[in-house]
Amino acid sequence: MRIATAQFTCVPADVSANVKQMAALIAEARTQDAELITTYRKQHLFEHEAGCIRSRAARWTV
Repeated sequence: MRIATAQFTCVPADVSANVKQMAALIAEARTQDAELITTYRKQHLFEHEAGCIRSRAARWTV
């Protein structure tokens, strides 16, 4: 089994851009016959970075 893993610098709070970048990396891994691609950190898919939370506090408070 060929396993691929990728790490990239995410765009803070831009889930769409991060998903596009992950899709491109997955496509590249597939061209190299990868059968298993490791998971990414959750910060790439959510706005969990501390700076993003502070700058968008209204979204996170009730």
